[in-house]
Amino acid sequence: MNISQKLKDNLIYFIVGILESSIGVKRALSILIKTPLLPKHFFLGAKCRHFVRYKMHEESARYLGEVISTPHLNIAFRLPSILSCFTLNKNGLSPTTREQINKLKQLLISCKPLNEQQCYKVIYTLIKCYDFHNATSMFRKHKHLLTKRNISLFENYLTFIDSLFEGDFTLLSEGWDNTINKNNANNNKLNKIAFYFPPTITKLEIASTNKNNSFYRHNSIFFHNLFKSIPFKHTSIIPMLQFSWRSIDESKNHLYHSVVSYHTHGPANNNLRIKESAFFVYLTIDPNGFSGWHSNSNKKIEELLIANADRNAVNQHFEQLNSTFVSENQSKYQQPSISSKSSNLPESYHFLCLQVTNDIVAELSYIPCVELLKQCCEICVKHKQNLVIKRHPKCNSYNISSLLRKYSRNSYITVSIDSIHNIIKYSKSLITVNSGVGMEALLHLKPIICSGKAEYSPIAKEVKSQQELEEAIISTPKISEIQIKSFLYSYFQNDLYRYDDRTKLVNFWKTHINNSNKNMDIS
Repeated sequence: MNISQKLKDNLIYFIVGILESSIGVKRALSILIKTPLLPKHFFLGAKCRHFVRYKMHEESARYLGEVISTPHLNIAFRLPSILSCFTLNKNGLSPTTREQINKLKQLLISCKPLNEQQCYKVIYTLIKCYDFHNATSMFRKHKHLLTKRNISLFENYLTFIDSLFEGDFTLLSEGWDNTINKNNANNNKLNKIAFYFPPTITKLEIASTNKNNSFYRHNSIFFHNLFKSIPFKHTSIIPMLQFSWRSIDESKNHLYHSVVSYHTHGPANNNLRIKESAFFVYLTIDPNGFSGWHSNSNKKIEELLIANADRNAVNQHFEQLNSTFVSENQSKYQQPSISSKSSNLPESYHFLCLQVTNDIVAELSYIPCVELLKQCCEICVKHKQNLVIKRHPKCNSYNISSLLRKYSRNSYITVSIDSIHNIIKYSKSLITVNSGVGMEALLHLKPIICSGKAEYSPIAKEVKSQQELEEAIISTPKISEIQIKSFLYSYFQNDLYRYDDRTKLVNFWKTHINNSNKNMDIS
């Protein structure tokens, strides 16, 4: 990263911090959207994320309609963000909007880049539009403009994508037409499956074997295997493209037998919602969603356990999990190596695991992340109990930074960068809103105190107020080791799918289609 880029990033970080701590990012973006002082395409990516997050479909259609009314290349570079809004509109795209979107895409395809930056942008944007065919063509024609690093980056990515789709991008071309034109559904839903290809396949990181990025790779291979496992003889597949990372237009779900999507949540309505789990290389499939939206989150622990499960099998499974995840220091994000207990960890402590403050699962919090941080620190100092805090690796909140600087001055508060597994191992309990680290805490047989709805809620201590949080920290919740082991055994058997286990996915489709439509013969 060059110096000017570092200065730019630091300036943005500072500005976002001021907004966050004063009027709030949501309000700041609302003002920015309405101000006439700046061109509408300025900060368009942030505006589009704002539109999507707060379901401002009508307002986004009006605003973006003006943005794309005069297509030019700088707008075309923002096409993926624009599509993330337009494709969520249940009313569909008007003929004028479809024409303007296709013009923007054509600007990218026909562009003759003049320099390295423009060349990179064109190829990258085509990738984000799932147009791998034209991205490959553009790369081959103009890679002489790129740096060696970017040549290697695109070569690795396009080679991986080519192998994933076996060189045939027809499905993605059909997906573009289905997604933009929305003329793909009819009333025959008996054997139609709408299959949304996930935005993870447009991440350049999926070509990397670096463990820090590999969950994108695993996710993409999983979707490939899930697609290949569908009983094609008895189904009609409608390919779709998912431009929004968080949602799809579900207004026509009733026209399909099943709708496969990524990172979505909501009513079941024929949905099969996919999300990577807290466990490295495993993903979940659920009609309602992930985290606290998952169907398991509102059930009692007894409902989730496999009846009469063999005790030896349960214990053996738990030992295998420990060998795979704890001993190998495996987590969703790459962790520092483990040698022994870190010298900066106190003798006895509670572990507070923070999350990204604007993560979508924050909607499920009883006590939001920032408030939980404040309350935990105040409670632990008050009762002279040690608290170890680890920040989320993707958190860039100015507010969190300020609070950690403030509280870490107290001797009872420690901010650690150690491995998740190392910190959990020596802790008395894990405290979090609803982080996936809660699942990892179960591998260490530690009690969980969570201030939000989570997938592991049935086996955790939920706290909904500062008083309940204080009581839980003082007393430390009691746990049943065999119940934790049985919960994990059932969870892996019934809810998790390893990304490369096509046999289990074939069986999943057989069971799912049989249960959904008893008259369909898939033998």
